[in-house]
Amino acid sequence: KTFNFYILNRDQTHLPSFYIVDVPGFGYAEASDKMREQWKTLLNTYLNKRDTLKVVFHLIDSRHGPVGEDNMLMKAVSQNKERVKYVVILTKADADNARVRKGKARSSLMNRTHTALGKAG
Repeated sequence: KTFNFYILNRDQTHLPSFYIVDVPGFGYAEASDKMREQWKTLLNTYLNKRDTLKVVFHLIDSRHGPVGEDNMLMKAVSQNKERVKYVVILTKADADNARVRKGKARSSLMNRTHTALGKAG
């Protein structure tokens, strides 16, 4: 329920060091509405004020597609698209069910994700 910062390549003098920031999964985290609002505020501030932020890797559960909080993040990142690269990663795409094997769920998911990205700008 916190933002977790991980530094990579700290001891590798021949490589640039950088941070990965793991943000709580809004959609499925067990948290009060007040806590969710605090996360949204902190995340928006981080996205808008963190000058060293270069790329956002947004993990979306492919079993559900983008939920409300995903759409909020897409919109927030789109407001900074001149300085921040944005990558959507669909997780759990290897779920073992007949719809996925036939490609039906995958097509629907891609359409929903594309629509959400378009709405975000």
